Amino acid sequence: FVAENVTLSDCILWDGCRIEAGAMLGEAILGRGVVVGAGAVVDSGAILADGVVVPPGATVPADARISPNSVYEG
Repeated sequence: FVAENVTLSDCILWDGCRIEAGAMLGEAILGRGVVVGAGAVVDSGAILADGVVVPPGATVPADARISPNSVYEG
């Protein structure tokens, strides 16, 4: 599911991803079942493993590697 007003730039999204309104993703890879909250930013080169949750308004920095089934707290 990709909500309205989402910016995706050369991303790879696996099955079951949920990208909420206003999120911005640049050249990232999202594993199965990843949730990116409203207004969150995932910078270029980031890899989010299966089941990662990025809370609303959070920013995942460029080239970050986030472990499976975790909640990003950066």
